[in-house]
Amino acid sequence: ELIRKGIPHHFRAIVWQLLCNATDMPVKNQYSELLKMSSPCEKLIRRDIARTYPEHDFFKGQDSLGQEVLFNVMK
Repeated sequence: ELIRKGIPHHFRAIVWQLLCNATDMPVKNQYSELLKMSSPCEKLIRRDIARTYPEHDFFKGQDSLGQEVLFNVMK
């Protein structure tokens, strides 16, 4: 019965990562190194992130998780 319904929604992301060996990708280490680097545009990015989706709960509040995640991608 479970096989016909597929992988439960809350496990799908984990299963896909395991099936495609995403945890062993060298890009993951490279991303960690890039996060440690600074960018000359960090002040501008932080200023603009506060304006991005101001009504969305994920991005509300200075230094919220959403703003931090978006900053890491943008810098």
